[in-house]
Amino acid sequence: MKKTVLVGACLAMLFAGCSDDDMVKKTTVFPVSGDEVMFGTRTAQFSEGKSRTVYGLPEGADINNFTELTISWIAGDEVRVYSPEAEEGYKTADYDVLQDADSKEFYLQKQGMNGVHWGDEKTLSATGQSFYAFYPLATGRDGSQASTPIEGLVTDTKVTATIPVAQERGELLTSGNTPAITDPNWKIIAPNMTYAMMAGTGKWTSDNETDNVTLNFKPLVTVLDVIVNGPESNSYSVAQVLVQSKNQPIVGRFTYDVATGEFSDMPAQGTSQNRTASVDCMVPDESGVPTAIKLASGEKLNVKFFLLPRDIQASELSVSVVLSNGQTLTKDLADENAEHNLAQGEIVRVFTPKLNPANVNNWMSRIGDDVLFASQLSLPGTKHSFTYTTFEGEKGSYDAEHDIMLSFQSIDIDNQFDAGIRAFDVKVSADKGVNIYSGDNNDIESLENFLNELKQKLVTSSTECAVVAINYVDRGGLSKAGWLSNVCNEINSWNSRQGQNSYGEQWLQLINSQTTMGDMRQRIGIIVHSPEANPRAYDNISIIGGYSTSVQNTSLVNYRFVRGDNVWIQNLLQVNNPEINVGTHNGAGLTPYFITEAVGKSEATSYDLIDTKLDLIDQLLNTIRQQGTSNLYVNDLGGFCVVDSYDSTGSATWHGYRASQGWFDWSWTESRNGITNDYVNLPNRNDYDFYTEKRPTDNQAPASPEASRNATWLYVDATNSQRGQGGNNALLAEKINPQALTKIYNMVDEGRAPLGVVYMNFAGTDEVTMGGHPYNVYGTQLPAIIISNNFKFALETKSGN
Repeated sequence: MKKTVLVGACLAMLFAGCSDDDMVKKTTVFPVSGDEVMFGTRTAQFSEGKSRTVYGLPEGADINNFTELTISWIAGDEVRVYSPEAEEGYKTADYDVLQDADSKEFYLQKQGMNGVHWGDEKTLSATGQSFYAFYPLATGRDGSQASTPIEGLVTDTKVTATIPVAQERGELLTSGNTPAITDPNWKIIAPNMTYAMMAGTGKWTSDNETDNVTLNFKPLVTVLDVIVNGPESNSYSVAQVLVQSKNQPIVGRFTYDVATGEFSDMPAQGTSQNRTASVDCMVPDESGVPTAIKLASGEKLNVKFFLLPRDIQASELSVSVVLSNGQTLTKDLADENAEHNLAQGEIVRVFTPKLNPANVNNWMSRIGDDVLFASQLSLPGTKHSFTYTTFEGEKGSYDAEHDIMLSFQSIDIDNQFDAGIRAFDVKVSADKGVNIYSGDNNDIESLENFLNELKQKLVTSSTECAVVAINYVDRGGLSKAGWLSNVCNEINSWNSRQGQNSYGEQWLQLINSQTTMGDMRQRIGIIVHSPEANPRAYDNISIIGGYSTSVQNTSLVNYRFVRGDNVWIQNLLQVNNPEINVGTHNGAGLTPYFITEAVGKSEATSYDLIDTKLDLIDQLLNTIRQQGTSNLYVNDLGGFCVVDSYDSTGSATWHGYRASQGWFDWSWTESRNGITNDYVNLPNRNDYDFYTEKRPTDNQAPASPEASRNATWLYVDATNSQRGQGGNNALLAEKINPQALTKIYNMVDEGRAPLGVVYMNFAGTDEVTMGGHPYNVYGTQLPAIIISNNFKFALETKSGN
């Protein structure tokens, strides 16, 4: 028969142990060799030892004054148990922690067919049987690709685990949802306890008075408990908290021998991949959209970091609080002469000064110089950055059903930069000087003045950089090559007049796959989108040749820089308008002409281009994961929802013909014509006998052999159809920005990856009102989560470290 070994799991974070009083006394029962060990588990009460800590408050303590915390099992926790003396083939097994519905006691239930077995009777009577356990089975979220399983504790007592950079995703606890928190000023991000790695040991011997085995779990990792103090006045939103080390590794893989208590295979040298740990401080709002946590005066935010199981010098560490606008406030834990260490397995509490935002936005200062810039960073950018100049003039009178909105932004370049924006998208004309073109046929600023404005921002923010994408404007009278020549010559002329930056470098930096963050500091990278198929190269400027100005790209586009590197772009800009039900198709609302033609010809299946754009965003993220460091990536979230105007939806001209056959040839007589923005519902289409995709001409026989004399034909001039010229940009931001924000937030499930350059409508503001209609555009939250993505995984470096 099978005998039971009850395992009382004493779960303490620091140097845990169980007293004799914690054990359950029973009559001694000798285990039966070869039987399966049935594990039970219970929590113990700990009162002695100020260094013990758990993740619940002991009775009589509160969040302000606790000196110890308590750990409790949660049903669904997973552990691995290994016994070297067990029967061969049954030495290791994984278990779920479950709770008995009646007794409320926790017990272990094997996950597979077999659990750990008792060893042979001779060994049991001579030396007993040892048990070694480890929690958890994997770090991270269950079922996600970002979850990292442990290795080992299968053939020996060694286990290998990983402390990740991003320690997400914790639940926000407040006095409103957690009775244990009685102070309404506290906000606590409950940590993901899979990072609280613990090892357990137990021993059964023939001297035991009972057949119970107590597994004593002790913490392995070092814990930094950070309290972020709110501001003196006003309120600020916290998007992320970072812990960074100057030189010493604080995250990464390690191996632990549960039997000997020895560590090995821990990273010895600090790199950009193992010197940062981050906790995400964005939680879903009432609509389910991730939003930074707001801290008002007197409020506190508590987050916990799990670091490598080693002694860490306090002087090595700094804590950075990243606000929703990207501003990074940093505090060193101790000066370089301090001798205090964070001891392995201990928890250390750190209080930050009250939030007091700096005058400059320096979020790039926390990124290592050796990190590859083009392929690894996530840069928030603004679509048509200079169109803020039209916002005040049109916001009061805008007609959301018929007007083409000129504004894609509502704040100026200075405030865009202060909001964390580091990439700017502009249209440039070059026929009458080289100027920023606003889209309403006006040159509103010289390119020189724009570059000067960016330079001044970088003078006061020397750790930062800027990327400028320049788009072609054709106003006639200038060839494509002439446009490119005028633009590039103006840029290089400006650069030659600027002297050197504070690093002793010129102000322009060529961007390619080997460019690093260190190369880009206090410099501007220019990317010119040239429509010329094979443009010449220019010094200091990255040029993409054959760049299409289409707003209708329903698939990812792959270009190459003139100097050879690949660029992957998502830039479907013209989408449907679900708020206008004119000519609606399958619930998509008003749709652009081009998609009605594609569906009508069976070249597409969906009218919902918003959904198509969201799918393309996913495709680009997957491409980034697959192709890695050899490319630049651009995710253009900008664009417009069409409005009820041919200039917005695009259109095509249709022609009605009557075909007549004479003695020797055919003749065609045009009977009527018109313009349509819906290919599927062409006017009077059913009144015609035949349809042709080629314009009929005299002496040309009809394409259809069954055509009879005097047949009527319909021809749609698709080759000269008009594409959309704009629409409702604020509605597009309301539809796309929160969806993109949520996708980035949920990348923890699919695996983190760089985002590339991410352009968006209406950055720097969460709401814009046009024509009396408010649009929720999440323009501060989206840049914040893009910025925070740079600190959630190990970035690739040029040196490969």
